[in-house]
Amino acid sequence: MPRSDRLLLLLMLALGSCAGAQEDHPSAIKIKQHVYDSDYSSWTEPYREMPLLSYWYDPEKRIGHTDPAMLKVVVVEGDDEPLKQRASGTFGNPIVLYGSSVSVEGRVCGFAYKAFGIHGGGGSLLSDDVIKQLKELAANLPDDHKQLPPAGRRIVVETMYTPKVQVYDRANLPNEITTILRLTGTTLRPLLAKPKPAGADNAQ
Repeated sequence: MPRSDRLLLLLMLALGSCAGAQEDHPSAIKIKQHVYDSDYSSWTEPYREMPLLSYWYDPEKRIGHTDPAMLKVVVVEGDDEPLKQRASGTFGNPIVLYGSSVSVEGRVCGFAYKAFGIHGGGGSLLSDDVIKQLKELAANLPDDHKQLPPAGRRIVVETMYTPKVQVYDRANLPNEITTILRLTGTTLRPLLAKPKPAGADNAQ
């Protein structure tokens, strides 16, 4: 295949993957609109109101599929940056959403939403044993007591069961949530130390 055709094919695959990833979590824009809210109900509204979907991309047929999801993990980062450092508009937005979803039939997919792009992939079927474990965990999530953890440390778990949404502190995750992360292959990025405000050391 000529080099120009290979580049065109790669571009088409990338565009298809991005388009599909956008379907995977259509509430991404709304999430960012509510991500600085301090009220639990308002902050979780996008997760509660949007349908729970999972996307996977078929590289052979070069098409994306959107399926009902059993479970979704969304890691929220960048919401703890000082207000003066928050960039306006889409480009430069500090908010990053990433995680994984599992369809009702047990297909696991990863996704990431950043300021300069949307990425999605995966689509492998989990084993029957893992699917059984995830269904049991999803149906019995620990209660978050409708309290938001500190900004910069929030992990959302959505399920097809009631209650649909729970929010956890990644610095103090229940064992059930760490098990979900392990079974879905969701890897948490290291939390970077935030720079101290100017003059903080002399404030005493």
